[in-house]
Amino acid sequence: MKKERNIIFEASPTIKPSVLLLTLVVVFMGGVIRELAMSPVEVAGLSRVNELLMSVIGILSIIISIRILIRVIILRRTKYIIRADSLERKTDLIFRYKSRKAPINELRGFEYSQNTIQRLLGYGSIRLLTGGTNQSLGFLVFENLPHAGKARNHIEDLIE
Repeated sequence: MKKERNIIFEASPTIKPSVLLLTLVVVFMGGVIRELAMSPVEVAGLSRVNELLMSVIGILSIIISIRILIRVIILRRTKYIIRADSLERKTDLIFRYKSRKAPINELRGFEYSQNTIQRLLGYGSIRLLTGGTNQSLGFLVFENLPHAGKARNHIEDLIE
């Protein structure tokens, strides 16, 4: 693999916040299902309410878990690149390749943020705004970025 020139910063997003979220969902939903099994809810005129509630919660748990697992797969195959002249996000999945690149001279600003899980784990997200419209490349997102402060400093240096 050849080394690309003028790369200032290159990183892959971490999957730790998504894995932690998945763990929390599974533990919480499992606890709710266990509690329903141990102490049945009784509603006048309705039989088998607990079975229905446990089924609905189980299905919701599966749907949410699948969504988080898909996110983990996408994040594992994503790369963020900061060059002297552009910012780029690449995602290479089995049947799909996607690359979004924004020239530095079109960068209008950026936002640095951390949700609760990212803050606990020391990661962050950077949203980059360009001069694009709704039909063009108006934004670029680097999410769950390790060393997000370092990336933010590189971007600040480039736009000054």
